[in-house]
Amino acid sequence: MSNEIFLRRTKQLRPLAVGFFVMIVGSVLTFGPMTGAFRPARAETYLSLVIAGIIVTLGSLTWLCLRITCPRCGAKILWWAISRPDNAGWLNTLERSDCPSCSYAPDVPRDN
Repeated sequence: MSNEIFLRRTKQLRPLAVGFFVMIVGSVLTFGPMTGAFRPARAETYLSLVIAGIIVTLGSLTWLCLRITCPRCGAKILWWAISRPDNAGWLNTLERSDCPSCSYAPDVPRDN
């Protein structure tokens, strides 16, 4: 068995990266106008950007929580990682070489 991370072997690193990128875009839309990084000309545009950013960020997080799963047991790995109160190192959960729920570890590494 390889020590390669579970998400790479199950071809889930790309969706994880895309989801995090979309969350960053949503955060920029939300906090850009608030911090003065860019100022919309009209107040309605300001509010629309903030609301759109919140929707994009939360939508991306929801999509990631539902999309990153174990192919064997169907456990939602990202949700499992961030929802455990005893799991302060949630990022370490994403670096595991097996499923945190059923310990499934694909034997054959796959290209991502």
